[in-house]
Amino acid sequence: MTKARRKITAEERRARLGARHLLSPAARARTPEAVAEALLGLHATDPASVYLGVAARLKDPSVADLERALYEDHTLVRMLCMRRTMFVVPRELAPVVDASTARAVAARERRNLAKVIQEQLGFDERWFAATEGAVLAALERRGEATAAQLADDVPDLKSQIVQSEGKPYEARPRITSRFLGVMAAESRIRRGRPLGTWASSQYRWIPAEPHPDLPLDEAKAELAARYLAAFGPATTEDVKWWTGWTLTDTRKALARTEAVEVDLDSGPGHALPAHLDPPAEPEPWAALLPALDPTPKGWPPRVL
Repeated sequence: MTKARRKITAEERRARLGARHLLSPAARARTPEAVAEALLGLHATDPASVYLGVAARLKDPSVADLERALYEDHTLVRMLCMRRTMFVVPRELAPVVDASTARAVAARERRNLAKVIQEQLGFDERWFAATEGAVLAALERRGEATAAQLADDVPDLKSQIVQSEGKPYEARPRITSRFLGVMAAESRIRRGRPLGTWASSQYRWIPAEPHPDLPLDEAKAELAARYLAAFGPATTEDVKWWTGWTLTDTRKALARTEAVEVDLDSGPGHALPAHLDPPAEPEPWAALLPALDPTPKGWPPRVL
């Protein structure tokens, strides 16, 4: 006789968020690193969201403490990864994120830029590699540099391409930002301190240490398990959407975790064994969260 699957309601899932996502007063963390660990990462497309999301979960919020983690201790790493979205992730998780999602994103970014500059500027892969080397050499000399400083050191970065040719919104930007963005996606350079306030999206660039090389399947399985630990129980579609993987890759990754099948209000799902017992009744809490906060952005755009 087939054993009935555990039914986990939306109310149970929400009840876990207060403690697991550090939103209830009793669950607040003491460090930015603990916040990023609890949430797997902080959405960083809008720089202000990183600071506001951390502040909503700390006992004693401090801009200086987050800047320490990002720019001095480097215990938090800004990466282009899941769904081609910028995240701030814990340094210990960065190799898993790199192997499971970021490398594929970086490869697409490089192919797309290489195609444009080949077609419009005649720059081939040999030029691409030589220019990367020139950027790294300039950063080695300077220690850190703005995009404008690197373009002065490597003049080819000032080359312009045409976007949306013939349209009212045609633009002719320099390749500087896109080229440095590809290098950052490949973890060859990283964003340092912003040029302005903590809400600025203009950064200095610094050299980056390469991530350890992890097996792809193992990295995907670990990221899937970490997602379920932070956001589960969840459906296959939830995991697929959050990671940006194909359905096949998502199913393979989930099969390599310890997750068991459960029934959710939204359909069949997956839960780690530790999440099968009903959660404790949460204390009353409310949270003022910024745009792109990881808690509401942890699932596809629908009711949890």
